Amino acid sequence: MPQPLNPRRRPAQHRSRERVERILATAVHLTVEKGYAQVSMREIARRLGIPVSSLYQYFPSKDAIAATLADHYMNELNALLPQALSRPAPSGSLTPEALRERVTRLVDLYWEYYRTHPELSALWSACQADPALQARERASCEAQATLLAGLFGPWIQEDESGRKARALARWCVDTLGASLRHALHLADTEQAALLEQCIDGLTRALSSHLPG
Repeated sequence: MPQPLNPRRRPAQHRSRERVERILATAVHLTVEKGYAQVSMREIARRLGIPVSSLYQYFPSKDAIAATLADHYMNELNALLPQALSRPAPSGSLTPEALRERVTRLVDLYWEYYRTHPELSALWSACQADPALQARERASCEAQATLLAGLFGPWIQEDESGRKARALARWCVDTLGASLRHALHLADTEQAALLEQCIDGLTRALSSHLPG
């Protein structure tokens, strides 16, 4: 039977919220240090200096901790996207130069977030290994694609269904995610080349749908 992925309880008191934050931070630290597969509920509890039974009061499984972290990261990233992309075009229409500048901001935002959260790669691998986590991760990606489609919509010549913007947004989420996870393991010069390729590819994809 699949393990439930939601926390057992939502902490209302400050002390309980602090404990949940410590649990999540410890899970992140161990994931970076050892890899997700090597982390156990017992090890998290040991690092925290609490009985493992106390840990289970908040989370039913290690995967529930991973799901909570993944939700947190996705929500945090989604809150940053409009800041990078929703500025109006200088002349009322988006020129190819202005489009590239916005795409560069988007790629830079994703890259900076991935670079400063190295545990994301391990969490993504964990999601792919577990069907329930994988389904949850895909739902989160769809939510992010919906957000991006709304931001892309004013830029492109669109049909009434919004199908083009949504397809481009899905491609962006999947392609950027895979590319940036790979870039984390490359040398600096290779990272730069891959990021430039991401910018070129997304700029071309969007520019082919610019009005006029």
